[in-house]
Amino acid sequence: MDQDEEYSYQTTFPLKQTAGIISFQLPPEAPPLEPNKTYTWKVAIICDRQSRTEDVFAQEQIQLIELQPEQIQQLETATPLEQVALYGELGIWYDMMKILAELRRSQPNYPELTLTWNKLLQSTTVGLNDIAPKPLIACCTVED
Repeated sequence: MDQDEEYSYQTTFPLKQTAGIISFQLPPEAPPLEPNKTYTWKVAIICDRQSRTEDVFAQEQIQLIELQPEQIQQLETATPLEQVALYGELGIWYDMMKILAELRRSQPNYPELTLTWNKLLQSTTVGLNDIAPKPLIACCTVED
């Protein structure tokens, strides 16, 4: 939803029965975000379509940040773990978490990744202590 409270994009997708942390990729036909414009990102987990009383909701303000040329160059020459740190320093949460989750999926027994993941999610500013130890679940295909 954009600043004018108009939906930019809305979709649904089925969840697996396994509890864990999911990610999904918006399809290419989804409209792109405009740089430096504030959007409200809303998610609803619908457990029973007949009775919506148990739905779980979350929302947050998001914004597409345009990087400076020197920041882009730094990211292009950095290792994935260095990219995580750089995105964190820049306050770019989505890309930081996406790369860190991909690293954890590809190297589940690498202690530094687990430590970084837990430290990030359990920090006082994030406060997702209960979520940090949950498994990463391969999910989801957006329905058209």
